[in-house]
Amino acid sequence: MRTTWPLVRFPTMLARGVVSLVPLVWLLLFSPSLCSAQQIVGQWKFNESSGSVAHDSSGKNNDADIIGAKWTRGPSPGSGALAFSDYATENPPAAERSYLRVRNSGSLNPVKGFDIEVNVYIDPSFSPVFAADILEKGDGYGCSYRLLITSDFKLQAVAGNEHSALLSSTKLPLGSWFSARATYDGRTLKIYIDGKEDASIAVQTKSLASQDDLIIGRRFTGKLAEIVVSAE
Repeated sequence: MRTTWPLVRFPTMLARGVVSLVPLVWLLLFSPSLCSAQQIVGQWKFNESSGSVAHDSSGKNNDADIIGAKWTRGPSPGSGALAFSDYATENPPAAERSYLRVRNSGSLNPVKGFDIEVNVYIDPSFSPVFAADILEKGDGYGCSYRLLITSDFKLQAVAGNEHSALLSSTKLPLGSWFSARATYDGRTLKIYIDGKEDASIAVQTKSLASQDDLIIGRRFTGKLAEIVVSAE
C-alpha cells in the first residue's frame, strides 16, 4: 500500500527531525538534472572510417566538412579518430591544410554557457609555432569559445567576445591520449584534464554569440577522437 505525506504535516516533520532539510536543499541547488539547461549541440564520434564528412550525432545537423585530415584509429578498440598535420610547421610545408569546418548555426551559439570535451593525442614530433586549435568558434575578440594548445603545450580555454582566457597549470602529455575539457556556466571558466579540474577563473562576458564557423584541428599535429559540445 502506497503511503502519502500530507503537506500540512511537512513543517512539523521538519521540526521533529523526521525529514532533513539539508539533502533537499542540496538536491535543488546542485542536482545537474535540475540545474543544468545545457544541451548537446554537436557530437562527432569519428566512427565513419571513410568519407569527407564527420557526421553530427546530436540531432542538430552540425556535420563537419573534412579538409585534409585523415581517418585513423581512436583511443579505444573499435573507436575512430582523425589525424591532423600542422601545415605551418611541416618541412616542406604541406600544400593542403588539415582541419574540420562546421558551418555556423544558431545551435552552436550559447547564450549562457558551454561545455566542450574532446579526446586528444599530440604527436611527439609536433613543434607548434602558433597556438593550435582543438576547437574554436571565432579566432579572437568577438569569438564564442575556443579550446587551444599553446606553443609550450598547455591547454587554453577562451570564453566570450571579450576573449577571456584561462591557461592550464599542467603541461599536456605528448604521444598518449588524454581528455581535454572546458566548461563555462556564466560565472566560472574551468579546465579539466583527464577528468580532473586543473584551473578555473571567474569570467563575465556580455555575449557568447559568433557568426564564425566552428573550426576543429587547425595548426595541430596529432589525432582527435570523439568531440562533444554542449551549450545553454
